Amino acid sequence: ELQPISEAYARRLGFFHQHQLDLNAAMLNELSEVQLELVDLQRSIKPMRSVVRHFISEESRLNAASRMYMEDVGDTIDRMMDDVAQLQQMCRTLGDAHERAQDKRTNDTLFVLGVVSAIFLPAQTITGCYGMNFVDQGGNPGMPELTWQNGYLYFWVLQGVCLVVAVLLFATLHRCGLAFYRRLCPCFCRKRAQQ
Repeated sequence: ELQPISEAYARRLGFFHQHQLDLNAAMLNELSEVQLELVDLQRSIKPMRSVVRHFISEESRLNAASRMYMEDVGDTIDRMMDDVAQLQQMCRTLGDAHERAQDKRTNDTLFVLGVVSAIFLPAQTITGCYGMNFVDQGGNPGMPELTWQNGYLYFWVLQGVCLVVAVLLFATLHRCGLAFYRRLCPCFCRKRAQQ
């Protein structure tokens, strides 16, 4: 009987389907092995179908009861081939779903890094620029702010303006929708939903 074989594969793939969001490397390797085994199974079944069809053909000398039995066997083999094809499709679907989930996680991480960079980049640029020791040929500071009496205060006012702009940018993006906030802080949103 071929039916228990397809049922065992179906149960295993059902388990993978239930845990598709947290598939580990061992499960992915097993999923690949299942795909290969299903191809081997399909290859093994195809010749049986040809043999059964030969027995059913007009040229064979089977009586009516034997012919009807062979037709049932042929139908079972056809069903098994359909089951194997469906299981192969299920393997491909699980693999694609896992890849999409990984891509989404990567994109979310890159999105958060991009937002954080956009918020802090102006301040970092100004800090880097003012952090350099600019002097001219005579050893005098080359930046006018360095010679001002309140040049240091000017630097911190500029940093404060950058901070206010960054907070306003974050607030504006936050107001654009809760989806942005969930994407930016997924851990916080999960904890809040559990409370």
